[in-house]
Amino acid sequence: MSEAAIDRFYVIKDTNVYAAPSTYTSITESNLTDVSSVNLSTSQAADLQRQIDVKRAEIDALTANETSARESFSNYQSSIGYTAKAEQLLTTNASINQKQSAIDAILTNDPYVTAHAEEADQQTQLHSLTVVAQDGLKQISDLQPTTAEASAFKAAQLQNDDATDWGAIQARLTALTTSPALENDYNAIIAKQQQIIETRAVDGDTTALEAELDTLNDNYQNSSDVMARAEVVDQAAAINAAMTEVKSLQQEAFNAYNSSDIATGDAKKAQLASKQAELEALLAGLPAAPSGIDNTALLAQTVAADQAALEEVSSPLVTQAQLLQTLQSERLALAGVASGLQADIQALADTAYDPSSNVLTATELADATANDAVAPLTMFDAYNYLINKAQAIAAAQIPGKRTEINDLYAQLTPGDDYTPDATTLANSSGWFISFPAGEKVLANSTTFAGAVLFTTFRPNGSQVTTCGPDVGSGRFYALNITDASAVFTQTISGTKTPKRSFDLTHGGIPSVPATVLSDGNAVGLLCGAESCLKDRGDGDEEGDIACAEGEKLCEIKNPIRGLYWREN
Repeated sequence: MSEAAIDRFYVIKDTNVYAAPSTYTSITESNLTDVSSVNLSTSQAADLQRQIDVKRAEIDALTANETSARESFSNYQSSIGYTAKAEQLLTTNASINQKQSAIDAILTNDPYVTAHAEEADQQTQLHSLTVVAQDGLKQISDLQPTTAEASAFKAAQLQNDDATDWGAIQARLTALTTSPALENDYNAIIAKQQQIIETRAVDGDTTALEAELDTLNDNYQNSSDVMARAEVVDQAAAINAAMTEVKSLQQEAFNAYNSSDIATGDAKKAQLASKQAELEALLAGLPAAPSGIDNTALLAQTVAADQAALEEVSSPLVTQAQLLQTLQSERLALAGVASGLQADIQALADTAYDPSSNVLTATELADATANDAVAPLTMFDAYNYLINKAQAIAAAQIPGKRTEINDLYAQLTPGDDYTPDATTLANSSGWFISFPAGEKVLANSTTFAGAVLFTTFRPNGSQVTTCGPDVGSGRFYALNITDASAVFTQTISGTKTPKRSFDLTHGGIPSVPATVLSDGNAVGLLCGAESCLKDRGDGDEEGDIACAEGEKLCEIKNPIRGLYWREN
């Protein structure tokens, strides 16, 4: 909005309001009566505007000084690498937060995922050896001997009188896998973990419960069955390799015997015995083979399906545990990077003030040093001193200058010393009123009971905070629609003085004036969220605003009824 522009409000007479006009006539300001009135001459208004511009320039200079001090500090920080490291630290901390969020999501789903994954993985790996053992038993059982030597070899391998016969191995692995003691102890751990989770959910104290869980875990990990399982699982790769070689040697020995190649069969059998002894050493941690091993029952066991079920449980747990471990490692590494960056940043911030930099004058240096809370004075302290100095000066001077500007703007008001010229108005096509420079009509008018009501806005003159923007000021006009005389008066020095406009309290662009009707009361007037007339009264008190004599706007106290008119 240009403050130099002169805005006007027009009221045009309509000679016939009962039918649409058949012809139209162009009307210019020369056909209208100028009902404007100002309290100031053009030169006086220009002088006020000049004073306002000077004050605003002074405020801009104070603000620019603070901005310049901040920019100098920012440029210095960039030049020494502080800004780059600070940005890198922010990025690193953001990555740390992302890693932590992912960690929290995993632990929220299962706080004990690492322990659960380890247990499931141990069970799965142990049981996988059972699958291999059953496969070896099935291989021997399916052999079809055609010689006595081959039959004797097959029978010997199925006797289970040796700890490394396939039936004995499968039975020993099954006994450890399905150990009731292991199952009961682990179920007790799971129950205690669940109890802790439920207690945490209600913000309960879990100290005693966690101590109990630690005891259960210690007892479980130190039990003979868990230690035996761990020993076997630790050697699972070697055991698998030995089992594969045993199966291969068994097949080779059988094939030799079945083709009556006794020498080769005996040689393979000797190698087999050596490999089985090696396998037995690897399986030494397993419990002894139970008596009465039934190979048929062992072959009927659904170990392959059981293995698939175990892997279905353990695989996602292991994946989550591995992801958790990776995230925790990455977070720890990033924390190290952040710690290093923080140390670098602090070292830069602690750099002692260099007098040769000429950032401060001798007087400023003495003042900054005297007021430095933590010696020695640093370069950062010096730049902050200049910023604080500029802020203090601005804070001390700007509020007063804002007040002075608002006071100057308040003087740029339209005048009230207007006397209607009935003859001129009767011979014109209407009237218009001009406003002080910069004042604009931005909302529709309201016509009611012989009065035209409207608001204007000026983009300056309402600074509500020290550092905030100027939100502009609004004004309410109430004019007689016929002759533009004042609808209201204001009691000034005991005299009811005609008043055509009133400053609004709230800043910003005012809305269309609204009339509020109620039985038995004068018409209420609202300009947005506030009353258009803040000191409305009967005119007896100083400052009271009351209707001018003869104005019907304040006389409507009859029951509400419709009122109609046409606006072109």
